[in-house]
Amino acid sequence: MQTTQKYEPDQSDLDVSFEAMDGTVHLTVFLDPARKVKMENIDYRPACYWEGKSGCSSSIEFGQGKQGKGAKLIQSIWGQAVLADFRAASLTKTHADGDTYRWYQGQLYNYETFQGKGNTTMQFSVVSKDVTQRDRIQRFMER
Repeated sequence: MQTTQKYEPDQSDLDVSFEAMDGTVHLTVFLDPARKVKMENIDYRPACYWEGKSGCSSSIEFGQGKQGKGAKLIQSIWGQAVLADFRAASLTKTHADGDTYRWYQGQLYNYETFQGKGNTTMQFSVVSKDVTQRDRIQRFMER
């Protein structure tokens, strides 16, 4: 991972990109002022996204019951404990406006997923329990 050149305070502190599962994964880490991890996020985009092809769609989904590539990606980055915690987490809110956002409360962490319209952008976030989920949802809804 590399330190991010921050131009805005809400940008990530560390990041790395790599090719995986027929696309590009961008992993970002956000730290609090004490340099403790408050959130880690993966953004997946299929190769066709970068090629500008029409009808481009991702084969990855980040859903609790999904057994495919999304689950494999979560497990390979965070391990089986995080995958199991996400699968058992309670869905607390869904917001759909063409894109779909979901918030979950697990025992170990809170989780957020994003599915872009047309399945061209997929995101999965692991959020520290030190970060209030209610506040994150409220800030999102006020944007």
